Amino acid sequence: MSYLMRKVHLEDINGISYFGQFLAEDFFLAKHLHEKGFCHQVAAIPAQQNVASPSIVAYKDRMVRWLRLRLNMMPITAGFLEPLGESIPLGIFASWSAGFLFGINPYIWFTCHVLVWFSLDYIQLKGIQNGQLPFSFPMYAVAWIIRELLYVHVYFEALCNVQRVRWGKRTYFLSNFGKSLRIANEKSLLHI
Repeated sequence: MSYLMRKVHLEDINGISYFGQFLAEDFFLAKHLHEKGFCHQVAAIPAQQNVASPSIVAYKDRMVRWLRLRLNMMPITAGFLEPLGESIPLGIFASWSAGFLFGINPYIWFTCHVLVWFSLDYIQLKGIQNGQLPFSFPMYAVAWIIRELLYVHVYFEALCNVQRVRWGKRTYFLSNFGKSLRIANEKSLLHI
């Protein structure tokens, strides 16, 4: 993500060097600016991210890294509330609830839930792209299924050794609320 801001406002919140202690400096920049009374505006055009290695493993590793950051910055939100916004955990809870409270077959409920979620994600993606998608519908379906199934694995991997984040060729130890410390020697760490 990228931010555009006036230098004078950045200096009002301790300058850019202050935020070097955080791996998620963009989050803390936004947080400090918001606390100073500034409002944020999201651009109408989505930014593209150029991923060095566009593979499922690289995607999974990036999601684990970002979730570990969020778990250290906002443990309640990322650890308990965020999973409830994902299709599979929410679908399981909703289908169990529908079965328990209303006697609705949970398998039918879950299937409908997944189909509606899948369709809404596709509609939203087409709206964001503002036109034809750069890939086929079957490719979208496969990518969507992989992403949704992968979230459960990402969540539990992120919980293991939650304060250790590998970013590029370096490893960092995160303290509570996002401050980071670069680790010079990884041999003393537990690898999971």
